[in-house]
Amino acid sequence: MPKFHSWIGVILLIFLAGCTTSAPSVPVDMEIVTIQRSPVLGWMGSAMNQCAFDSGIQLLVEEQISREMKLEGADLSISWGEPETLGAFTITLGMDSLVVIVHPDNPLVELTLEQVQNLFAGEVRSWQPLLQECETCTSASIEAVANLQVNMWIYPDGHEFQVVGDDILLKGSKPYPTAHLAASPEMMLDQVAGDSSAIGLISASWLNDRVKAVSVRGFPENATRLPIVVTSMSEPSEKVKTWLYCLQGAIATTQN
Repeated sequence: MPKFHSWIGVILLIFLAGCTTSAPSVPVDMEIVTIQRSPVLGWMGSAMNQCAFDSGIQLLVEEQISREMKLEGADLSISWGEPETLGAFTITLGMDSLVVIVHPDNPLVELTLEQVQNLFAGEVRSWQPLLQECETCTSASIEAVANLQVNMWIYPDGHEFQVVGDDILLKGSKPYPTAHLAASPEMMLDQVAGDSSAIGLISASWLNDRVKAVSVRGFPENATRLPIVVTSMSEPSEKVKTWLYCLQGAIATTQN
């Protein structure tokens, strides 16, 4: 009998050993980097993670509005537009421009700055007068949208895209009362993509085939095309620099 029990004990030990899961191993030289990044740069997420994997670092990312970033808040700060305070190390990853977007069914491909200002100020509430002036629009495409009321989408006060847009498009006035609020670029894309009468703002790096960018004659490029700036209080490690150069290249490839 004791011999039988000892065999059961051995079998149990083997069984329990097979069920034990070991914690995933983390390389001892893995560098952890804290980052504060503007929410309007969320489109960079995949490239940031891939470059981090390739460079052998781990990212801890917190979203923070560019103007509220503090150098001591993270190892690196990534903002849209040059921050008020630059650290000992600064690099520009690329540029990103604010653009006007509409639904792909909207036949308009170009507007004047005055027309866009009138739209955002609520002085034009129907697509018909704008489409009548469109020289490249076909009658069939005009008919699909002409009778629709303009559905304007904007961001909450203080949102980085709205701050830049207000300076150029609203001429000191407020958007008309029926404008809808999009809490994020992702929501802006979803709303404009789902409504053929919609119009909104987003940066060029967020664009996809679900929406269409409209060229704006007279749009001041120097005011709407801003740098993507990384800054830190001290010189980063070689691994972090490798990650930054990888990210710089990924952004250039995406935007070309």
